[in-house]
Amino acid sequence: MRENNLKVGDIFHDSWGYNMTLNVFIKVIKISPTGKTAICKLVNSKWISGDKGYTGRVIPTNEENKDEPEFRLRICGEENITLRGTYPLNKKPFRLATFLKVKEGEDFYENHMD
Repeated sequence: MRENNLKVGDIFHDSWGYNMTLNVFIKVIKISPTGKTAICKLVNSKWISGDKGYTGRVIPTNEENKDEPEFRLRICGEENITLRGTYPLNKKPFRLATFLKVKEGEDFYENHMD
């Protein structure tokens, strides 16, 4: 098994958008026996400041998005781990992303103004 500091329950983040900034949060729910793949679920976020629903700051919750399936991402790195691969949205493969680990207390800018 590959050694790294990834553990079940770790939360990761990616953002995307051109004139909007949208955040995606995932939680590691399993690690493959080889340690090369993380099985993940999308988790919800909540607004902590700003004009909720338009612009402001969000944080991940630990609440899994029950409408989306589990998916697999490649574990990259050993110390500063990233997760890379395609994740689902509306139960379909959505986009290729590189997810970075969320630090304790970290919040993220989000903008839904198109």
